[in-house]
Amino acid sequence: MFGHDPKDLMEAKVTFVLSPSDFYLRFRRDEGAYAEVQVKAAAAFESAPEVGGEVGLGSLCLARCPETGRPSRARVAEFYDEPILGPHARVAFLDVGHSRWVRQDLLREAPREVIIAAPPLAENAALFGLRPGLSDGRGGGPDWGHSAVSLFHEMVMGKSCLVALMERKVDLMLVDLFARDVSVRDMLLLTGKGAI
Repeated sequence: MFGHDPKDLMEAKVTFVLSPSDFYLRFRRDEGAYAEVQVKAAAAFESAPEVGGEVGLGSLCLARCPETGRPSRARVAEFYDEPILGPHARVAFLDVGHSRWVRQDLLREAPREVIIAAPPLAENAALFGLRPGLSDGRGGGPDWGHSAVSLFHEMVMGKSCLVALMERKVDLMLVDLFARDVSVRDMLLLTGKGAI
């Protein structure tokens, strides 16, 4: 694909989008592991006890993912005691990539065999060498505008894409992404929604 050796391209599904600079994907090679983790998490969720008062920041648990509706592996990122609804925890879903607020009484203990079934399967990514463009009503500022995020979301969310890894940082992959043989990066550039 346009300057990339086809053998270096990997198939992945985009699982969650915040912007072209912050999205999550899961590689096709990991789909078998994802299915196995989902089966184990679902089986464990129904019988697992609530985490109770022992849960702390960074604790691994099971929580129902709002996007998939299924129990998923999660890590507690922060707490908030909501005066009317009670204590909540923001959990990061390890295999989907995003985080959500969940009532603490809905968190379940995660059996060891579910936690170690696979490493976290969602990878945080950003389009390589791209920043918000001028035609998005933001004047090339630091934040992505609604139309750029919408176009990006429409092109990739939940879809199988080809990924060229350009650079890997500690917790972030900088990638070129292709949806239906079209470079998503180039599409954002050509529409003025992205800039170099």
